[in-house]
Amino acid sequence: MCSPNINSSFPNYFSNISRLYESNFKRIANSQGNEKHYVLKQELNETMDKLVGIFRNAQDLQAALGKVKELKERFSHLGPPQSGLKFNHDLLAHLELEANIDVAEAIVIGALMRKESRGSHSRKDFPTRNDNEFLKHTLVSYDAKGPITAKYKPVMIDKYQPEERKY
Repeated sequence: MCSPNINSSFPNYFSNISRLYESNFKRIANSQGNEKHYVLKQELNETMDKLVGIFRNAQDLQAALGKVKELKERFSHLGPPQSGLKFNHDLLAHLELEANIDVAEAIVIGALMRKESRGSHSRKDFPTRNDNEFLKHTLVSYDAKGPITAKYKPVMIDKYQPEERKY
């Protein structure tokens, strides 16, 4: 977050971001594992397709969360990418996979928290919409030093009143 004194905060902000990227690249380049990114990516895709589709239930979501956490652990054992920074698709695949795993975890946690059906989120175990408890946004955030956190933010209703979709 930027402080009111923009001139003094930007150099520090960009310097911190630069150090973060540099340490991330070094971590990836020095990895010594034997996992392959394309194997983890395929397993992540299959898990999300099979267990976290539009029609969801708690049992499948719990299984998906367990698999995503397993993939997150296995990601730390990836083999090093091909060397070089120019047009290094292997390095790009490493970075994308890490982000994909984080997003998958956020999706599953948010879906588990929302015990209702709404829009494209349909829970077989909670088939109806519940505005009394879930007319709110689900926010998931990460902190490099701590666990994932999830919370709700109220929906600001101004012009249009929410209503159930009728198809």
